[in-house]
Amino acid sequence: QRLQEDSVEAKSLIAKYDISFLPTFIFSPVLLQYPSFNRSWSILGSVETDGSLVMRQPVPPFKNLSNNNSVDGLVLVTYLTDDACQTCYNVSIHRRALLGYGVFIANESFVDVASLEGQALVEKYNLTKVPTVVLSKEAGAYPALKQFWESVGSIERGDVFVFRNLNSIPSLVYRDLPTGSILNSSAVSA
Repeated sequence: QRLQEDSVEAKSLIAKYDISFLPTFIFSPVLLQYPSFNRSWSILGSVETDGSLVMRQPVPPFKNLSNNNSVDGLVLVTYLTDDACQTCYNVSIHRRALLGYGVFIANESFVDVASLEGQALVEKYNLTKVPTVVLSKEAGAYPALKQFWESVGSIERGDVFVFRNLNSIPSLVYRDLPTGSILNSSAVSA
């Protein structure tokens, strides 16, 4: 059964089970009879005193009921390009990777490193290699992406995600900003 958030029944269930995000799922306890479901349920949700199964891990994007009904997981992506480098990799390759992690991209912008906005990003995040990508703090709503990000980038003040480890992807051609050199990640990591 699908309920609208503002219905009397939905409001009652939200209060009864202390639901903090929408959409969510409430299942009957019969699903625990399935071994594969039973094994994973402790990670995904709770078993309530009445036996109901309530999902406790949100799937972004979701409405955060405990934060002024904000919608979490709508990621803004800034691709920092180097238009002067004709051989540098196409920063758009990050889009496919983000979608693979289930990231909902709300807006994308391309900023050249030579522009005022590009220079501001370089300075703000102490960037040393371009092209690269910067994700808004909403990327933190994706636990798998956040865990993976530790190996390829940093999470900066304001919870902004910055891709830094260009050597994590073989054969990327990029510019090293301090030296101005054009490098290949395969040659650098070897």
